[in-house]
Amino acid sequence: MESTLDLRSFDPAKFEPRAKELESKGIVFASLAEEMSREPTSGRKLYELENSADRDVPNIVEPTR
Repeated sequence: MESTLDLRSFDPAKFEPRAKELESKGIVFASLAEEMSREPTSGRKLYELENSADRDVPNIVEPTR
């Protein structure tokens, strides 16, 4: 399964009300560059999160460690 997003036709304004609602609850939307400038270990933390989440995806091949 593949998921793509055509950035030429994407309208972020459609999601603005939901983004504002989430921000009011403490959710922060930031780029990786913003996070890296705030917390230099963000790249490593993102890698660890992705590895952890990937283990939950069904696969016929055992992951290597």
